Amino acid sequence: MVTPSVLGERFRSRLWPIPAVAAVLAGVAAGVLSTVRPEPEDDLVFWAGEASSARALLEVLAGTSLTVVALVFSLFLVALQLAASQYSPRLLRTFSRDPWVQASLAVLIATFVFSLVTLALFGTIDRPPRVSVAVAVALGLAGVGALVGAVAHIVSSLRVETIMTDTQEDADSVIDASLGVGEHGPRPVGWPPVGPGGTGPLDLTAPRGGFVQAVNRSRLVSWAQRHAAYVQLDVVPGDHTLAGRSLGRVWVAEGTDDAADVNEIASAVLVGYERTPD
Repeated sequence: MVTPSVLGERFRSRLWPIPAVAAVLAGVAAGVLSTVRPEPEDDLVFWAGEASSARALLEVLAGTSLTVVALVFSLFLVALQLAASQYSPRLLRTFSRDPWVQASLAVLIATFVFSLVTLALFGTIDRPPRVSVAVAVALGLAGVGALVGAVAHIVSSLRVETIMTDTQEDADSVIDASLGVGEHGPRPVGWPPVGPGGTGPLDLTAPRGGFVQAVNRSRLVSWAQRHAAYVQLDVVPGDHTLAGRSLGRVWVAEGTDDAADVNEIASAVLVGYERTPD
């Protein structure tokens, strides 16, 4: 069972979700704003040019933003290659979850989608969507800032000092969350001195191979309480396991020694193909 924290980590470590959401929002906004046609006396507030110049501007913004997206993505790939070859391949996750790069790509892709949809819905020549043109100009200016910021951030992120600082911050946040440091204080650690009587031990086997990414403790506890069982895990997040290998042992009370019920909680130990900070 995938926990919300694991889903959040997967979402943050992917490069496409935020730009994809920005593209969808930009397309919807372009469709809505294309229906807004101000009165002629209000045209100067939004766009003072003619319809032909507005169409030309949208074409330039669409083509330029897509070119800049390719440029930023190329620089990002170079940063990934340098980080993997000079430092460690595990830093690829740190770079791919970089909010600066994701935000820059989101702004540029939103500019492209907004301009493209506005062009498709341009409508009549006498009443062009001047509000949409004004918004496209604002997105174009934001894209210039996103380009400069992305280049400066990528150059800075390749410094060994920055990489060490980011890695330390990730590790500190995980350690604090694991030890309960903060508002809840430290949590007690330790196993119960003895387990309940009954049948056991029964092996808790891994459903597939990979790295242990997380353990859903609340699910294990609730299952153990329902079955009057004692669960002992032999793995911790970060360990590598194989399909069918034992993850731990389970002692259950009399009458609840069904192996299918025991293997039911094996999914509480999340196994993935890579190691994550969590």
